Amino acid sequence: MRHNNTGYDIALFDDHGRPCMLVEVKGTAGRWENPGPSMSLRQAREADKQGTGFALWIVEHALDPQRATIWNLSDPLGKTARIQFGGQWRKHAVQLSFEELAQLPTQ
Repeated sequence: MRHNNTGYDIALFDDHGRPCMLVEVKGTAGRWENPGPSMSLRQAREADKQGTGFALWIVEHALDPQRATIWNLSDPLGKTARIQFGGQWRKHAVQLSFEELAQLPTQ
């Protein structure tokens, strides 16, 4: 499978040869549990752009052909209620003081 697509692994086509679904495939060695597979920013942007024309396929037990199960999650971002930023995001943030906040223009 080529990995140079922009935000997806597989393009599915309709009977007329037109793309109808873009699919990103993620695998887990064992059971699909929390926190589960992640998507890159590029993949998330493609999912957002395509909406119901995008699916995330999660292959559970991907290394075991006897137990492998494929889960189809269509429009994954459309089913997302929130995106959570845990403590690991702190390294990307800039700390602000209350004095700095008080000086920001507000309406």
